[in-house]
Amino acid sequence: PDKLKRWVEAATAGPMSHVAARCPRDRSTYHLPQSARAFAYYFLTSGYGCFWGANDHVAHFIQAVHTLSPTPSPNSTVLIDVGAAPYSPVGGDQSHTVLFLKLWGCQVPVLAFEPMSFTSLKRAVSEALPPNSSFERTSSGYTVMRTGDARRCAELYEAPASDSPREMYIAPQPSSGANTASLETVYQSKRYTKKKVHTRTIDAELERIGLREASILVLKADVEGHEMAVLRGAHRAIEEGHVQAILIEYGDKSSPSIWRAMKTPRSAEPAAAQPADMPGFSLFSLRKWASTRGFEPFLLGSERRQPVLVPFGGEMWDDRYEVCRDKRFKYSRDGRSWSNMTAWSPDWSAVCWYDVVLLHTASPLYEPLTLRAAGLPRHFCAKLDRGWQPTWLMKPPPEESSLKCAHPVSHGRGEVCTRFVIAE
Repeated sequence: PDKLKRWVEAATAGPMSHVAARCPRDRSTYHLPQSARAFAYYFLTSGYGCFWGANDHVAHFIQAVHTLSPTPSPNSTVLIDVGAAPYSPVGGDQSHTVLFLKLWGCQVPVLAFEPMSFTSLKRAVSEALPPNSSFERTSSGYTVMRTGDARRCAELYEAPASDSPREMYIAPQPSSGANTASLETVYQSKRYTKKKVHTRTIDAELERIGLREASILVLKADVEGHEMAVLRGAHRAIEEGHVQAILIEYGDKSSPSIWRAMKTPRSAEPAAAQPADMPGFSLFSLRKWASTRGFEPFLLGSERRQPVLVPFGGEMWDDRYEVCRDKRFKYSRDGRSWSNMTAWSPDWSAVCWYDVVLLHTASPLYEPLTLRAAGLPRHFCAKLDRGWQPTWLMKPPPEESSLKCAHPVSHGRGEVCTRFVIAE
């Protein structure tokens, strides 16, 4: 009874209140209850398939930003990639630093920080630039130069970004590779040799290269739990309103409490009873951080290679957006079958991996992104206009004990159940 009461209170207090869901048509309708409900419907029925972090939503978002701002002023704009190592989604290694350079060329300088896979980053950048480009070794890393006009393309730092310049140690998480390396000791494997690194701050590097007043078109930080420290190191740029869009990861390394909830084998204990009770970083707490600095926070997904932004600040909040709180949380497209929002292992340990965008409300990107380039898909809005409602979202979610796997699973081969139905 208490669990049901809490769920009903949360549902009736948020976007699931009794208003017809409609996609926003302009900025004046963007934060209305009907719009909040539409965003919640989309996220809670699309879930893992459209929002899981491995599905390259960040690249789709960056491409949308380029479409809207293809030729910013080269002397007053910069792109920043923190945690710049090439990564391996479906389709092979990719790098957001390389994507920046392919899209904007050397029109906009790129600052890329990568302490672990620096050789791979340098190789990827060299392959992406024109043949007449060259690397010039400096005290800070490598500066990519164009021959002829000697224009700076990128600053590549073999160092992590943080909130102050200091000596730290970095190591991968257990049973993983260098791309999971973290400066946070709680996420480091004791089996790996730690690497000593010297951190830098974004504010100091912008000052050093003469771009203190530059507009940061995109600041991406994927640093395995150290994201907020990176943003503290960009305090001046953020507080002075120079940052237009921030991309950070939300996942199992967002806080020690989420880490324990996800990684403890044979346990399904959530990180907290409610999002408001979450210690450390959470989407719930990020809302205040963002709003006090002029940003609106969004969960980032994509559909058919088009980015989708789901706002969760202020009145747009729904407790079910805090998907990394509880590894058992599920979504359903049709109310008949259910799937986890996290990726489980046979021992019940799980991975949670989602991406978040913080978009400055005064940015010229804000309206074209939220209402068009990264708005709710047209087919979904048309479905709402025809009166569609996911009525199962109005009810308490099914109890774990009432579900059974909808397909055969061989635990001996390391398989896990990915789709559940109500047991007869």
